[in-house]
Amino acid sequence: MFGPARALRRGQLVVERSLDIAGPRVTLRQRFVGDDTRSIITHGAALRSLVEVVRGELTIPLATGEITAPRRFVLSVPPRSILRLRFERAEVVTEGIGATRALDGHATPALEAVPAAGWRTRGADASAPGCSTRRSCYSRAPRCSTRRSAQASTI
Repeated sequence: MFGPARALRRGQLVVERSLDIAGPRVTLRQRFVGDDTRSIITHGAALRSLVEVVRGELTIPLATGEITAPRRFVLSVPPRSILRLRFERAEVVTEGIGATRALDGHATPALEAVPAAGWRTRGADASAPGCSTRRSCYSRAPRCSTRRSAQASTI
């Protein structure tokens, strides 16, 4: 059961968060509104989240250039990762899980296409979808494709 949403200001970004804690897994709903660059730092934890860019842009600045996120995707961030996100005139809504273990086979952060069957944050398959096909997953992990597309991109 999600608790009440709490609004926080992080730089020029307003963040609303609501948590559901069940054992070692945390389900988190978030809404980001505004302009700013923020970082995800996972330490020993990992996260998987369904992300929807309602308006504006979400970009991921990298040394090799910027990636513009698609309107809807699954974000996977494995343990011991740092990922910067730039919000520009954005409203971004996320719902995902965090755990004290890896949630999929990714060795580096990845954006994945949302599977046609949908995605759940509760239940036994909470870490789904995995990198089940070479066309649905884009990361630098060796088992995934590094092809760029309008739907998902290499991180």
